[in-house]
Amino acid sequence: MKILYLGYWGVNEGLSVATIYPHLKILASFDSIQKIFYFSMEREGTTETKSLDSSKIEHFPFVTGHGLKDKWNDFTTFPKILLDFIKEKQIDKIIARGAPAGAIAWMVWKKNKVPFVVESFEPHADYMFESGIWPKYDPRYLLEKYWEEQQKKCAKNIITVSNSYKNQLIKEGVEKSIIEVGPCCVDTLKFQFIQKQRTAIREKLKISKDAIVAIYVGKIGGIYYSAESIQLFKDFLSQSPSHFLIILSPQVEELEKELSTKKNVFIKSVAHSEVPDYLSASDFAFSLHKPSPSKIALSPIKNGEYWANGLPVFISKGIGDDSNLIKANNIGVIWENQNNQKTLDEIVNIVVKKERLEQPNSIVELAKNTRSFSIIENVYKTIL
Repeated sequence: MKILYLGYWGVNEGLSVATIYPHLKILASFDSIQKIFYFSMEREGTTETKSLDSSKIEHFPFVTGHGLKDKWNDFTTFPKILLDFIKEKQIDKIIARGAPAGAIAWMVWKKNKVPFVVESFEPHADYMFESGIWPKYDPRYLLEKYWEEQQKKCAKNIITVSNSYKNQLIKEGVEKSIIEVGPCCVDTLKFQFIQKQRTAIREKLKISKDAIVAIYVGKIGGIYYSAESIQLFKDFLSQSPSHFLIILSPQVEELEKELSTKKNVFIKSVAHSEVPDYLSASDFAFSLHKPSPSKIALSPIKNGEYWANGLPVFISKGIGDDSNLIKANNIGVIWENQNNQKTLDEIVNIVVKKERLEQPNSIVELAKNTRSFSIIENVYKTIL
């Protein structure tokens, strides 16, 4: 079998590294798969191909950009290129990562009927609308909404990232037999807590041994809280002079400006491979999506990484399956953006009761049970 795998991000972007690379590796391990042709969307002009540690995987960058004309080409020129490619390489199946890539797969399917699978299928249009990024009558919203409906009707399989969204799709009338659940999984060994790294990072950042350290990984704004996140960070730091905040984000200048009056803050953009060290240095983690009806479809990769490191999580309500899992297992707190101090007190109390040790705890076990790549492997076995 020959697979065409469509990503919607650059090959070196964090989401590709964290979510696409491992899936390609799993697919390459199957004897039934002869070749995987992986296309990435390069918006910064990158034309270099990436070696992905398997002779079965071949990378092809599609060079695009951020402008309106570039977006138009993504959904007009790119499908035409893929049609010729599929014919030349005799592709048997398309796997698309996310609903925007799924839209391209559907456009190709209309012409050649090569079966396609959409993994990490989420209501992207509703995310953008509910977060205030796209107005309801924005052509981008209307087109993405239409394309998502076509994927529900025409995909060979749809892989959602949460059971909550699977149930919602079934209520909408999507055929139950085509839906699988494959959350955003993580390498639990790579992200495990290591005392040596905790000590090293704390010494490097001059963090006292008795300090309570919070960490936030990722961007603010968009589908995440922005001003509310900043206020929450300030409130945490104001609780105690020994509190410390680590933020790993590409928005370094913006966040430094917002938190310029606060001490005990470290803000940096780091490679994905460095994140586990900073998690080990921390005591709990923030996960700050804006709640809205469509967010039941989320499976934030950062939550799996936090759990694999044994960190309690301070999370917004209604986020995928995760908010309910955190509440049911008493491994964090649910933030409803009403009383920051009360919720911060609750997470600090959890931290005080949990000693950081190099042995699995209930949080790590949750990561292994709900975010292990063996789940994805079993899903692939079912659909291929």
